[in-house]
Amino acid sequence: MSIWLFGKSSEFSQHMASQWKEDGHDVNEFGRSDVNYADPEKFIAMVSKLTIPNYVVFNINVGVPFECSPNLHKQSVYTQKLIFKEWFDNNLDVNFFKMYIFNWLIDKKFKGDIAHITSQIAKDTNPEYKGLLNYKMQRALDYQIIQNQRAYGINSYGICPANIQDSVAWPKYMAKLICDKDKDPSWLFGIIKEEDQLNYICYPSEGLYDKTNDLP
Repeated sequence: MSIWLFGKSSEFSQHMASQWKEDGHDVNEFGRSDVNYADPEKFIAMVSKLTIPNYVVFNINVGVPFECSPNLHKQSVYTQKLIFKEWFDNNLDVNFFKMYIFNWLIDKKFKGDIAHITSQIAKDTNPEYKGLLNYKMQRALDYQIIQNQRAYGINSYGICPANIQDSVAWPKYMAKLICDKDKDPSWLFGIIKEEDQLNYICYPSEGLYDKTNDLP
């Protein structure tokens, strides 16, 4: 199977790519060293002669979002708006890139899977995370891109590594999970460790039209 991996430079991505190659998959790796995410048209020209992949995996680092002050109304509006704007600007090019590439893939009759390495935090109502609103909004954008891709009948989903306890085992497990056609269907997976075994959990379907078990 052919896999396109975006975000190749991280150790996490390298372990995923290593597992796929070990399993006999053809892996094309892309990152900021050879892709300008602000110019998706140039990327398409670069890959136009490649075979359309069976799997697309996004693990693009957009940086750590700055959070606004918990005493927001007591701070400088100008300063806090700069902080608020930072998380949006960090995501702008990457999210547009995802939208643009998806539109191109659909035009090329893409019927594969798309995995977004993301976080489940935007679905977590734990009050402990109330100070991470900017980060939650960042990940909520991932969810909307996923749901929009699913509306086209594409098996798009997010995977949250969660509490990583092993920097090698986690990505290798996720690499195998991405290519596992027998995994339970879901729009968002969480990775957990139970009795020294890695496993996954599925998040409930989203809304009336999210037919997780029966993609249109």
